[in-house]
Amino acid sequence: MKFLYKWQKITLWVIGVLTFVSVTFRTIGKEFNIGYFLDLILAVGLNILILFVLFKIGNLFYLKMKRKKLNERKN
Repeated sequence: MKFLYKWQKITLWVIGVLTFVSVTFRTIGKEFNIGYFLDLILAVGLNILILFVLFKIGNLFYLKMKRKKLNERKN
């Protein structure tokens, strides 16, 4: 069983890169310190974690519905 579909993996990468760029642009002109790196790790990590969980739940529902339709066709 696959973890995620290819389009979901691509979406996670795009969101991760865009979050990285967003946090980096927000800190331009400011002093780079440990807070920047913590903010970067939390922002990217939380975005990817939330999307990963949503995709997994959506995939589970999709597979359950697909199995149910296949079982109905067999009967």
